[in-house]
Amino acid sequence: MTVSRKKKPSGVLDNGTSCAAVVKKEELISQARERLSDLPDVRPDRVKKASLRAAQGFYDRPQVISKIADRFLQEMGIG
Repeated sequence: MTVSRKKKPSGVLDNGTSCAAVVKKEELISQARERLSDLPDVRPDRVKKASLRAAQGFYDRPQVISKIADRFLQEMGIG
C-alpha cells in the first residue's frame, strides 16, 4: 500500500511558514538584542537618588544646570 504525501513547496517549513519570514524575524531579533546590549544598565539606586534630587530642586540650581548642559554637549560631540 502506498501512502500519498503532498510535496511541500520549496522554502516552506512544515508549519507553513516561509523560510524567508523566519530569517527576517531572526534578523530583527538579532538587531534588537544588539541594540539592547548597547544600552547602559539601569541602576535603581541611582534612579532613586536622582528622583529625590529632582523633588528637592537640586537640578534647578544654575551651576547644576550649567554642568548638565556641558556634559550633554560633550556627549553629543558638540562641546
